[in-house]
Amino acid sequence: MKASANWPGDVIPQTISFVIESCVFGVYGMLGMGLMLFCLSALRPGRAWKDKPLAISFWSINIGLVLMVVLSLLPVCIVQAWASAKYGTWYARSSEFLQTGSMNALRWMRIPGDTIFAFGMIVFAWFLLGLITGHSFVDEGRVEEGSWEVTAQAGSRGN
Repeated sequence: MKASANWPGDVIPQTISFVIESCVFGVYGMLGMGLMLFCLSALRPGRAWKDKPLAISFWSINIGLVLMVVLSLLPVCIVQAWASAKYGTWYARSSEFLQTGSMNALRWMRIPGDTIFAFGMIVFAWFLLGLITGHSFVDEGRVEEGSWEVTAQAGSRGN
């Protein structure tokens, strides 16, 4: 079997998947979510948010993304790059290679990360729905402009 002359460019499909899911969502997705939350906080100034759903969402999304990349995307990318360098592009992209037991197992290893990631997105969506319905706000708290601290509203019992 002949080695490919230009093997680094031959593994583009798996490399693109790896880069898009790890870097693009990891950076720009989280940046977009943060910007959205920043803008939403300006719609109702002074209302304090419940932090717990956002913390759960943040950590679930990030842990899920790391598991997705480490358990599945990166190993598939490395194995396909190795196959492309050793046997050629035709083999690395063939169903003979992609349907092997080890490649199928690596693809299935993505499920734990996807599940945790999806849980974080559901919690985030639930929080956003709560901004509309009111269940994501702290009932007896207020945030002064330019401050991060929640203070008791006038007339409330306090905590």
